[in-house]
Amino acid sequence: MNFPKIAGESVHDKIVDYFQEQILKGVLKPGQKLPAEEALAEQLGVGRGTVREALRVLVHLGFITRKNKTTIILPAAQRGVLLSDLVNRLHHVYDTMQVIEVRKIIEPKAAELAAARAATEEIQEIETFLRGMEEHVDNLDDFIHYDNSFHLAVFRASGNQVLFDLIKYIQEVMVKEITLVLTRSSDIRPRSLGFHRQVYEAIRDGKETPAAKIMEEHLVDIENEMYRIIKEESVAR
Repeated sequence: MNFPKIAGESVHDKIVDYFQEQILKGVLKPGQKLPAEEALAEQLGVGRGTVREALRVLVHLGFITRKNKTTIILPAAQRGVLLSDLVNRLHHVYDTMQVIEVRKIIEPKAAELAAARAATEEIQEIETFLRGMEEHVDNLDDFIHYDNSFHLAVFRASGNQVLFDLIKYIQEVMVKEITLVLTRSSDIRPRSLGFHRQVYEAIRDGKETPAAKIMEEHLVDIENEMYRIIKEESVAR
């Protein structure tokens, strides 16, 4: 089967929408294999990375599975889900998913810079918000407040005003993302606290590479939880 070129803005969305529609209409059938990423990217007229990200979303939504680089349509995708409803819910979370993607790019670097540049008072500020998280781990609203404040403090400590302005720009969606994940995930709060503690310690000790690595691991954990939530919502419908 050949696939059409997909262009314009929000290409990820369009690819996901297209394959959802083809699967739900029965054009793509359970057990059918899709072409390899490279061939699929060529047919669709997009980059391989774009295809990979779209397939990843479809995996988490339960439409496809990937085994040994082979992509297979899942039977579960034929359940009675209204396409328009599913697409609307997917678009609702796309802002959040894109913010997580941006955070994965800029926050590890901010943590690395903070480890290299943070003044004593800035390290103390980060510690204050960490202690707030520890003391309010059972209070969702307070935990979210201190969590968000911790990340802002890391950006302040980076000494880069442009990075700080970027995180302030996406803060509203970022807080919604944190709230959703912490509300829907029963065991993520202790994990989140552990990541924050390790990031703080790395910044305090001037360990630039570990600070970046741990921050990235924290954000990947959040991303995985968001994909799980998306999949659960799809199955529930």
